[in-house]
Amino acid sequence: MDDATLLALAEELLPGAGFFGGTEDFALSLDINETVDRVEIAVASGLPGYLNLRTLLFYDRDGVPLDRAALLRSAVLSTIQGAASPEEIFRRVLAGGTICSERQVFPTLTIEFQAPAGIGRIVIFNRGDLSCHRSKYLTCTAFHLDEAVYHYVNLSAESLLFEVRALLALCDLLPERLVSHESQGNIVKVVHAALQERIEREHLDWTPRRLAALMPVFVATEVATEFQTSLCASIMLSLCGDNDYCETRRLAPLQGILSTGSSIARMTREAGRLIEKRGGLPRTFLAGKHRIQESALERDRDLFLSALDAVFPLMRQMGVEAMVCYGTLLGAVREHRFLPHDDDVDILYVDGSRSREEAHRRRAELITCLAAAGFWTHDNNENFHVAIGGAVIDVFPCWMADGRLTLMMENYRYRDVAAEIILPTSTIALYDRIYPAPADPAGLLVERYGEGWTTSNPYHEWPWRLSGKEESPPPGARRTRATSP
Repeated sequence: MDDATLLALAEELLPGAGFFGGTEDFALSLDINETVDRVEIAVASGLPGYLNLRTLLFYDRDGVPLDRAALLRSAVLSTIQGAASPEEIFRRVLAGGTICSERQVFPTLTIEFQAPAGIGRIVIFNRGDLSCHRSKYLTCTAFHLDEAVYHYVNLSAESLLFEVRALLALCDLLPERLVSHESQGNIVKVVHAALQERIEREHLDWTPRRLAALMPVFVATEVATEFQTSLCASIMLSLCGDNDYCETRRLAPLQGILSTGSSIARMTREAGRLIEKRGGLPRTFLAGKHRIQESALERDRDLFLSALDAVFPLMRQMGVEAMVCYGTLLGAVREHRFLPHDDDVDILYVDGSRSREEAHRRRAELITCLAAAGFWTHDNNENFHVAIGGAVIDVFPCWMADGRLTLMMENYRYRDVAAEIILPTSTIALYDRIYPAPADPAGLLVERYGEGWTTSNPYHEWPWRLSGKEESPPPGARRTRATSP
């Protein structure tokens, strides 16, 4: 089988060749291990294109992150998209912000160091959406005293030939034994079957990025194949590591394959099947916007209810009016239980604050009091977490002005609602217990989730856009005075 035939086969076997993503698991990590004073990053497809990256990280030879402000002297982009100035591009690189060139042949980012430095590794993060295909022909060259000491080409005919030959050899299909008229479709089926067998035995110890190269990750796929679903499930399980969950955002680079709620559900079912196939205990994963895991709230229901039983009286003693809210309220009203796909318990409190500054100050005082009472606390700067016995509760402050309460709503942004929706508090049944709730629970749910809140939608506010009318978030309610946390 000649090189031209192998390259045609590579298009079928490695549709995601050159892929790297915008999260730590899928980023491009380049082992430099040289003294460097200049780095040039470019896109060398031979055709007009964009250099479009999320951020860059630099590490020394001991793996210690290097401070960009102390390391870099300049960062120059060959062309600049929009009205940004060269100084703004440098500020973005220093701050770890996104950069994007105009469309041109060989767009290049040239970074000069303040002094020669021992660089162990450069990690390049791609865009987080499907425009990541722009960077698959990326190159990186490191210089010292104008001499190239390191050169990397992300995708080329040579690298494709190497990868497809290695893939065929792994499946006991030696290229020299394949004749040119061998059915390409049959070869693909044999390779997929061999890889599937290795996945099920956990004998395919590839990085998430290398597994992703076996899928058409650069485009949105409405219906994932069984093989693609199994690859996604294998990646998901590898990202779980020693934990019993996978953070949903870590799968965002696979959004082209996981583009519908049904494809995500198939992946979670396949993950459970793979665990059992590999000799583990049966597991049922549920997808939530933060985590993919077994239903921790249902599994540890009594633990979370006990935590609520403890925290509400204590907050009342502290002069704070607290109530269940958001996903916990939704589950109580609609299903009289925790939502199966939810991964935390939410409460909102009113402490009489009249401004964001006052709410922030009082929040710090409340955290101190809860910690002194024996709760574990974690401050997120806006909301905060409290836990007792391992059950974590997400606690949200608010403040009142002109008859309206401002509270955190969709996408972690603050906006105000009529105070009479929240106060005075009412009560709600959750399992066999009664807890404080907003004055008008349905009114808050309409404000927070839209008129469609009565219909279950586990993909509401999903980290990436899903296709399908039934999977789109409900339209937002009236929004006024919205501010970012």
